[in-house]
Amino acid sequence: MTTRRAALRVPEQESPAGPGGAGGELHGATRPPSECVVLVSGDAQLIELAATVCAAASLELVVLRARSEWGAAEAPAAWWSDPASAGSSSRGDAACVVCLQGTEPEAWAAAEAAGGLPVAVLPQAGPWLVRRLLHGGDTAAKGRLVGVVSASGGCGSTSLTALLSAAAARTGRKTVAVDGDPLGAGLDDALACEDAPGVRWEDLEGIKGIVSPAELAAGLPEKDGFAALLRRNPSGPLPGRKARESVVDAVRAVFDLALVDIGRGVVAGPGLAEECDDFLLLVSPSKRGVEGARALLALLGVDRCRCVVGPRRHGVRPPNPRLVADLVGAPYAGRFAYDRRLAAAEDAGVLAALAGTRSVKRLLAAVV
Repeated sequence: MTTRRAALRVPEQESPAGPGGAGGELHGATRPPSECVVLVSGDAQLIELAATVCAAASLELVVLRARSEWGAAEAPAAWWSDPASAGSSSRGDAACVVCLQGTEPEAWAAAEAAGGLPVAVLPQAGPWLVRRLLHGGDTAAKGRLVGVVSASGGCGSTSLTALLSAAAARTGRKTVAVDGDPLGAGLDDALACEDAPGVRWEDLEGIKGIVSPAELAAGLPEKDGFAALLRRNPSGPLPGRKARESVVDAVRAVFDLALVDIGRGVVAGPGLAEECDDFLLLVSPSKRGVEGARALLALLGVDRCRCVVGPRRHGVRPPNPRLVADLVGAPYAGRFAYDRRLAAAEDAGVLAALAGTRSVKRLLAAVV
């Protein structure tokens, strides 16, 4: 998957009939105003970077020499201007001064003179601008990443990730399940979508710049009402840091919730764990399980973790699950027992049928 450039229209000369031409049509645009971003600038490098941002938000960039050239009665999705043109910008919620790195002093001065407009330095502020475009100026509106982590093997983090994703989708949340465990057997097996067409992590390796949230969401395979970002090769490293960060920015922009199967992969390195907002920490109710969970808790942060007590060993009387959470030192979220019924449902490819159980709903409520 590659990023694409926005449709770019730069008017060569003003219509003899005045701005917008005869009939007052959009000057230089091919799409409705609500699908356009207007940039007042003559800087070729800035225009190129702005086009990349607009492409990620699936909007058309219209480049003008002056704001007065915009001939439509309806305002565009956003007004952008370079520092030299900021004085002619709209002062609405969608207005912004965009600039290149190294020109920040001029941009801040121009933004203040224009009435206190926000400033976006490109390319660093690209993801921020994409969120701003996708959420109508509300840059705080972004999806959450919740990691499902195992303190020891065999606790069922992959199955729990699949169940929580299905449960979240049932609540109406736009959800994606993400394979983030380089040591695991693969989330695709639990979802029974090994052969489903769509974008995989391998397709995103080496990607540069901004990933289009809309294109990413459209390209991912879907299962039981939620999307899935999987791997063709269930073992091995994930893409590098820059590619991961670009993908995570896109995931946050387009999904309400991402459940990330990290499993024991956190021991192989930070990976996607460093991108997560919160964690469900699966703990085996045993001495070794508690000790392993304590080590992970110190690594992940107690304020971001909720303890899920996993299945007990056969023939051993289980301790009180709340006591296990107290021993770990993390708030108790609930229990999760990978039993024969879950195993049978997973083997049959119908694991989502059990997403409505009270225990799964309780665990979902702990992180949403």
